[in-house]
Amino acid sequence: KTLIEEAEKFFAVERLLDAAKLLRRVQDLSLLTPKHQWMLRWAELIEDGMNDLLLAPNCEGTDWKKQGETHGHRDFTVYYKHTPENHLECRIDSIIESSLLIPIISVFNESDLYDTWMPSFKKPIKLGIQESKKIKEEGRGNQIIRVTASMAWPFQTRECTQHAVAVDVIEDQGAIAIHVQTETPEDNPDIPESAPNVVRIELSASILIRGCPPNHPLLEKSRRKH
Repeated sequence: KTLIEEAEKFFAVERLLDAAKLLRRVQDLSLLTPKHQWMLRWAELIEDGMNDLLLAPNCEGTDWKKQGETHGHRDFTVYYKHTPENHLECRIDSIIESSLLIPIISVFNESDLYDTWMPSFKKPIKLGIQESKKIKEEGRGNQIIRVTASMAWPFQTRECTQHAVAVDVIEDQGAIAIHVQTETPEDNPDIPESAPNVVRIELSASILIRGCPPNHPLLEKSRRKH
């Protein structure tokens, strides 16, 4: 019981990975509730995404191909790769001033406002974010969000219902790790069914916000003072 109680204390302050370490030590699995199973599943998703992003994209064993690099108003590099399942994955590395950290986290958290600033067009065609709605929120870093996007004819409107979980890994990695995963009404009863003529799409994404290593290639090539 003590391990579970301590794990729940960690979870309450967005330290999901620390909570999962304790839950994995529980011998009597009958003590684990559906909530604990959820914590373990999401901890694994976040760990996998974080470990992948901690690897340099050009290190041995990775399949990332550089799409482009810029050092204008912002410094960033875009990579892509095709998976054996024929999925297209994209990786974007970027450096920002430390003064922008809190504003960026605040913008991520205000999911109801995504449609007010994400690029979209009404003329000559409707294209882009139509609506962004927060369906459920638990704590500071656990949200279910539904984003609806208009598409150009002949494509139907797209909808993405995503569960986003952010965790504090500052002590271990000096970072904040975020994972976003598509969910459906079958996965979570809080998620409503899609409207008629709307196509639901899948999405999986990991975000890692950390201190920039002094030898990072983007930092070395940047024209800005950081």
